[in-house]
Formats: sequence, structure tokens, C-alpha cells
Amino acid sequence: MFSKSFALLAASAALLALATPSSALSWELCDSYASEWVTDSPHLEGKFPFYSLIFSCNGGLNIEGKQVDACVNNGTACGQPAADAFCKYIGFDGANPDMEQTAPADEPVRAVTGEWCVSQGNYQDLGALNRTQFDDLASVNANKQHCNRLTSATCYRRRDTMGKVFEQLQANATQAAPQQTAVQQSVIRTAATAGATATSEPANMAVTAVGGRRLKGFAQMS
Repeated sequence: MFSKSFALLAASAALLALATPSSALSWELCDSYASEWVTDSPHLEGKFPFYSLIFSCNGGLNIEGKQVDACVNNGTACGQPAADAFCKYIGFDGANPDMEQTAPADEPVRAVTGEWCVSQGNYQDLGALNRTQFDDLASVNANKQHCNRLTSATCYRRRDTMGKVFEQLQANATQAAPQQTAVQQSVIRTAATAGATATSEPANMAVTAVGGRRLKGFAQMS
């Protein structure tokens, strides 16, 4: 039981990495963040029932460097729905109700649902904008009332979601093992049949036997 719980937390840590600064990201997701693991059983009483991982993202919320609109679906749903969509976008199950914060934006903002709020109440489907296009849009709307942006959200991931992730990882590992063994055996048999020395090498070495020669990485045709 302990080993499964430990493996579950380890598997889920990879999901948390989606919401942390790394060399793979050009922008930090938010100015400050914190996470809390909940590992009690059978469930947590009180504020966060049945949640295993709680992630708070505060200040500077952005997606690819663009401020996040406080609404979704062309301004028809604001606050909690926007926070919920943001949390799902970064890989969590949703946002904890009534813990999001919003503030006036200082530039056009993009909703998680894709549209741009270029000024208060004015939504446009502009798709992805390059830096020049965005600057032009901001300049044209500089003197108009700005939209609201999402500044804080508290995301959660449920225990059963992480359990499903763990089970899927186990299933993938079990399924991959016999396939890897079969590939290795096939490489060895092919090399032996072609007259080469039959030596066992990992399948990921990409060994190909052609006309009795064992070539790494590609097949050389004469």
C-alpha cells in the first residue's frame, strides 16, 4: 500500500511540473505559487474534500506571456468559470470555488477559450498574434476601458484522477515490456541469420542488419 502511494505521488509530480518554471517555458506561469499535498485517507474533511494536490498561482497569471481574461466564452461567464478553465488548461481538474481574484488589465487579454478581449465588452477572434500585431492592437485600444484579468487561482487535482494516471502508467509499462523484448529478440535473430555475430543490444540502439552487416541508426544500401 505504501509503495503504491509513493509511486502515485511520484507519477503525479510530473503533472505538477507543467505548472512550474522550467527551461522549457518562455514565461513563468505566475509571479508566485505554492502547492500542498493531501495524503490522508479516506478523505480530507473541511475545505478541500477529496483533493490530493492543491496548487495556488498568484499574480501575473499568463498563457504564453499574455494576460488571462477574467471571463470565458466572449465574456458570458466570468470569475470562477475562467479560473476553472485556466486550471484545466495547465493540467489540473479545476479551480477551487470562490478563491480566484481579478483586476483591471493594462493591455488586451486573451481568454482561455481563445478569443481576445481588446477593450471592455469588446471581444474579437484574432487567433494567435505575433509581437507586432499585439503591440498594434494594444496601441489602438490604449485609451479605451480595459478588460479584467485573472490574477489568482487555486487549482486542485483529485485523488482518483492521480490514481487513474498511476494505473495507466503501470499498464503502459507492462505493455511496453514484452514489446521491447520481442524487438530485441527479432534484432538478434536477424543478425544471426545474416551471418553477423549474434550479440544482445538494447532495442533503442536502432541496430539494423543488412546483407550480413550490422549498421547503427540506418540501413546502408549498396
